[in-house]
Amino acid sequence: MEYPWSNGQKTLVRIENLVYTCHLTQSNGAKQFRLQLQRIFDIFRKEGAQFNKKRFAAVILRVRNPKIAILIFAEGKVVCTGAKLPDQALLHIHRITREIRSRGYQKVEVSPFQIQNLVACTHVPARINQTALSLRHSNVCTFASRIFPGVIIRHNATLGKITTLLFHSGNMVLTGAKDMAGIRKALDFSKPIIEKYTISEDGKDTVSNVTTEKADHIFSRPSLQSNAEIRTVLKKRKFQQEEDRKPPPPPALRPPPPLIPVVKEESEQPTPKNHPAILAALLKNTKEFSNLS
Repeated sequence: MEYPWSNGQKTLVRIENLVYTCHLTQSNGAKQFRLQLQRIFDIFRKEGAQFNKKRFAAVILRVRNPKIAILIFAEGKVVCTGAKLPDQALLHIHRITREIRSRGYQKVEVSPFQIQNLVACTHVPARINQTALSLRHSNVCTFASRIFPGVIIRHNATLGKITTLLFHSGNMVLTGAKDMAGIRKALDFSKPIIEKYTISEDGKDTVSNVTTEKADHIFSRPSLQSNAEIRTVLKKRKFQQEEDRKPPPPPALRPPPPLIPVVKEESEQPTPKNHPAILAALLKNTKEFSNLS
């Protein structure tokens, strides 16, 4: 499929991967149909099949040309990935089904095939100003150059779970579609956004012609002239954010208050006047003197 761009150029959209799924069922309609994976593994052992129940509960069968991997699960689910054409996936799944029928599963039938994921790639005929694109369309774009070198564009809900990866060179990878019609809709959605942030051959980009309220708020100016200016502003902003994240300095340490010696008060010692034994003796003498008188 060829996709036209506004400058008149057309780029080829190629399918890089198709993920097909189907189910193996019995013709008599038995609900409790299960495959013996060890038996399936023995059937395709000579073809290089892999099976390790402790690591992955499926038989993995790999095809060298083209590079296709087929997963067979015990409940009858079959997943085929790696094919670039629908006929490649259907051909190998039907071949595997015939082998299974010839080894004791005569009543096995294949349910209709379904495309679960379609991965396609194309090319934008220009380089992309990724930083400006991600900043002005942060509601649909994500860009972290230190983690991943591409802008991740997540489309709205009407297009389904389609994601576009856009690189500085103009290469695009689209994943999550069910058919080529979904790929075309995703390109139509991304086209007006991407073409505003292309860089011409002389090194000038079109970002200065596009202004949004969010960009003005971030950079405090109506437009940006070049990538170098954008990087300078981003460095200043990052430095300010790092400064804001630093914890406040600890309060100044005050000298401890001087130690005041504590004088222990001496307990009152009994004096001759208030000693209980002396008082009792005086009282006794007083009574004896009164009796004599």
